[in-house]
Amino acid sequence: MAIVMYMRTGHAYRVSDSLTLGAVNDALNSNPDRFVEVPVAPDAAFVAGTPGQGLQVKNLFITPSSVSHFIVV
Repeated sequence: MAIVMYMRTGHAYRVSDSLTLGAVNDALNSNPDRFVEVPVAPDAAFVAGTPGQGLQVKNLFITPSSVSHFIVV
C-alpha cells in the first residue's frame, strides 16, 4: 500500500511508507495555519520543473491548503 499526495500545483508525491494516511491527516488538521513536515518515499521523490530541479526531494513542508487530495494504491 502506498499513499500518494496530490498538491494543488498538480505535483504528486508518494508519502514515506513509515507514515499512515491517518497520521498525515491528523498533523494537517491539528496545524491549520502551520507548515507540517511530511517525508516522501525515497524512490519516488523526483519531480521535474520544481525549484532544485534534478535534486532529490526528501521532505515536503506543506499546509492544509496546499494539498488537493490523497490516494491510496
